Amino acid sequence: MAFIFISHSEKDKAVVESLCSLLDKFQFDHYIAERPEEFDPNDELPTRIQGELRRCHCLIAIITARSKDSAWVNQEIGFALGAGKPLVTIVQGKIRPKGFVQARQRARFARRPANSQDVKGKVIPYLLNLRKREEKP
Repeated sequence: MAFIFISHSEKDKAVVESLCSLLDKFQFDHYIAERPEEFDPNDELPTRIQGELRRCHCLIAIITARSKDSAWVNQEIGFALGAGKPLVTIVQGKIRPKGFVQARQRARFARRPANSQDVKGKVIPYLLNLRKREEKP
């Protein structure tokens, strides 16, 4: 099963929840840092994030006005690309991504990714294909 790391700003909770509900419909396993159900006082967050990035099959970067300048989001993207992980970029509105994601194809959404035809028409089919490739012996 394809495991997806979702890179985002913690201030975009509603956006992340929307994407997660869409991924759940297609039974994709995913990781989001700092979820209450993931809380472990013995965990060091950077170590946990690095472990989940190494384990993931794909990183989805949610780029919004709040996340585009986030050091965490940019480091997660760089880590994933350096590790050769596929990167899917989902951009809110007319935000212009920076850095390595600037020249990449992307899906766009207005308020909620789960309502975006662009996300449903591009991202979900890509992830379904990725899952098929990962499940092949």
